[in-house]
Amino acid sequence: MKNNCIALALMCATTVAAAQNQPETLTIPLSKELGGPLSGTYYLLTQVPSERFAPEMIPEGIEHYDLQVIDLNQLQSFYERSLEKKMTKKDSLEIQFLDFSKMSRRPTAHRIYALSTFREGKKLIIVDTDNNGDFRNDKVFYFDIPKNGTKRPDALPTAPVIFLNYEFFDGKTYLTKTFAMKVMAFPDNIKLNETVAPEDNLGVILVGYESRKGTFKTQAGNIFHVAVRPYLRADDYRQAELVIKAAGQPYKENYRRDELFREGDVLTIEGQQYQMEPMSHAGESVVLKHIPKGATVTGHLEGMLCPDITGTQLDGSSKKLSDDTGNYILLDFWGTWCAPCIAEIPAMKALQDKMKNRPLKIVSVALVIDGDLEKLRHFIKKEDMNWAHFWETGSGDKGFIQRLRI
Repeated sequence: MKNNCIALALMCATTVAAAQNQPETLTIPLSKELGGPLSGTYYLLTQVPSERFAPEMIPEGIEHYDLQVIDLNQLQSFYERSLEKKMTKKDSLEIQFLDFSKMSRRPTAHRIYALSTFREGKKLIIVDTDNNGDFRNDKVFYFDIPKNGTKRPDALPTAPVIFLNYEFFDGKTYLTKTFAMKVMAFPDNIKLNETVAPEDNLGVILVGYESRKGTFKTQAGNIFHVAVRPYLRADDYRQAELVIKAAGQPYKENYRRDELFREGDVLTIEGQQYQMEPMSHAGESVVLKHIPKGATVTGHLEGMLCPDITGTQLDGSSKKLSDDTGNYILLDFWGTWCAPCIAEIPAMKALQDKMKNRPLKIVSVALVIDGDLEKLRHFIKKEDMNWAHFWETGSGDKGFIQRLRI
């Protein structure tokens, strides 16, 4: 019995020492993986004028077609518009959230174009994968057209794989990058619109077909695997999602959004807590910062300290969330375009009146999609929403919407 106690004491001491000797950061190198457990993000391309391509760059026999584009570096596009003084009203609102320090002052070839039309009872799609402005040397894909009102069978497993080539500036050097995607002609398992003939549906869907993977060993000698994919923007790992598992455990076929970790999230590995650091655009590695026992964790999950977010008020001034220390705060996310949000306004007023003698403060954060701040101000005044108001465009990573994962 005495020896058992000594062994237990030694084991506890060893465990404590291991916890105290945890490296401050855990850096996991990542490599590219085609397919993978987290590939499969859908991107619906945006239509652009077909005149962008000269007629001689279109394959012979194609006269009527739609032209669409996917932007693989949206921040660079925004910067180019600002340099050309072609910013929209919404652009001018978003600029305060963006970092242009590594953008190229000359336009880069980061947009990939796709042509779609119908021929001989099939849908035809050509993607300018080499980004040379000429569709004639690119592969032509033909797709069967589902009957109107029917569901298309699961086409993703057999969808063709393409490799998009685009130019990227990393702040010092111009690089040619490649990103793998699958081509889809119609959404999977979605009933085609009864009022729109399939022949009129010329949209092109590209599905991400690559992710990043990595492996690391803990201090206890156990192997873990991670898989990472871009979140929202194709081939841009500055906003990424991560899943981690012990070696030998299978990846799930599908993950819920709340099962994936993102920047700022806290995850537990062998009883130790780590916080996921921001990733680079290229996603060369993922860095997990060790959280010492008892340390305060800031984040968006229950039990964490809320980030001290600085928001923009309707008069353009800035204010920190901590300025209201001492009050309970009800954060209300809404927009003038959101019918359910507007339907809740009477309940918000009733709650404010009921709690007027209590330490509760209502703070609304409006998502301004169209950039029309005057419309927002008029609506708030008309509805007599007499409490604190902030507004955001949804861009950037420092506001309420992104930092609280709304």
